[in-house]
Amino acid sequence: MLSTDEFLEETSLAAKKAFEAYFRPLVIVPRKPREREAGISEIVKQEARNQQSLEVSIRRRLGDLKQIAISEGLPLSRDSETDLAIFIRGTARKPRPNLFLLENGNFRAVWKGKGGEQIALQFRGNSEVQFVIFARRSDPELMVRLCGRDTLKGIVRVIKALEVMELISDEG
Repeated sequence: MLSTDEFLEETSLAAKKAFEAYFRPLVIVPRKPREREAGISEIVKQEARNQQSLEVSIRRRLGDLKQIAISEGLPLSRDSETDLAIFIRGTARKPRPNLFLLENGNFRAVWKGKGGEQIALQFRGNSEVQFVIFARRSDPELMVRLCGRDTLKGIVRVIKALEVMELISDEG
């Protein structure tokens, strides 16, 4: 396969001018390798800092909830906490959700959107999630309401299918 320069060398001046006229907007000037690596590296570092900040914020909130539970003699589910941590690390990339400790010892995370959208997940342990999701539709104007139980992996598919992934992640 010929490179762009080789192709242009083998074509007439008219073809070269046509090529430049039609495809110039598509030609991307490559950055120097160090500049490209530095840019990518900085993006990766920023994402890592954001995720670390989110996890630190969640750990603080969980610590507060656990302290309250211990002082009041309420149950705590380690399995629920583990599933919450797995979900956050693997999926959630947005600001910290509202976190609650339920009377059965499970943790619930709730993300809310500006248009009334909502994702509420109760982490039941053993990779099981009980959920309530409100998703707004525009044609016609409608709020879809869905609830049920699924696995940690399955709930991500449900969230994507309802097109509310942007509430918890940059993967809209």
